[in-house]
Amino acid sequence: MNTQPMEQPKSKINYYVKNKDLLIEIEKLHNTNEFSDTLGRYILKIVNGLSHRPNFNGYTYIEDMKSEAHVAIIKGLRNFNPEKSNNPFAYITQIAWNAFIAFIGNEKKKSRTKKRLFDLKEIIQEDDSMCAINYSHYCEIEICEDVEDVINNEICEDED
Repeated sequence: MNTQPMEQPKSKINYYVKNKDLLIEIEKLHNTNEFSDTLGRYILKIVNGLSHRPNFNGYTYIEDMKSEAHVAIIKGLRNFNPEKSNNPFAYITQIAWNAFIAFIGNEKKKSRTKKRLFDLKEIIQEDDSMCAINYSHYCEIEICEDVEDVINNEICEDED
């Protein structure tokens, strides 16, 4: 017979945010213009929960995505109007969602640009008859949609 007392269950950690509590903290932010630690913890919980969704789970740069979401939420909290809506959880979640999607889009553009420049470098190294290209010009190119046009116009322009 077991004479040891039963262990008390450990208290569960709260992984969710109540809308009422979040609304109170945002109203405090609007009234006092001070960002409380509690509000910061709520934002962290929302963003961490969203990052575990299957939509975003496999990305290697998830920490960067979360950081961008935190910044976007902090910027956007001042625009939340408690008189119009009593659902700040949805508001914050949507801001984080949009920040994640924007970050992924930017990373895809960067990846495409890197791939195009790498392919261009391989083409130039394979063909000795092509003229040399100043790669410093390409390093200054911000991520843009017309990188192919820039690359195609710079290759082997006729020299006088």
